[in-house]
Amino acid sequence: MKTQIKHELRLYIEKSCQELQILKKKCFLFPNPTYSIFYFYNRINIHYNNFIKTFNYIKLKNTQQNKI
Repeated sequence: MKTQIKHELRLYIEKSCQELQILKKKCFLFPNPTYSIFYFYNRINIHYNNFIKTFNYIKLKNTQQNKI
């Protein structure tokens, strides 16, 4: 189970990093610097929140399986 959790988290982190790299490139293309900074910040926030939700879900799933 721990291996599965590590694998799921690693995949999620890799996917998030790839998207953040793409967003970083896009931010340089936006004409309005203020807009791009807020956009980038919001996207990072969304990724962070999704990561925490995923991590907590996996932790919960693991706890439930250990009880069985």
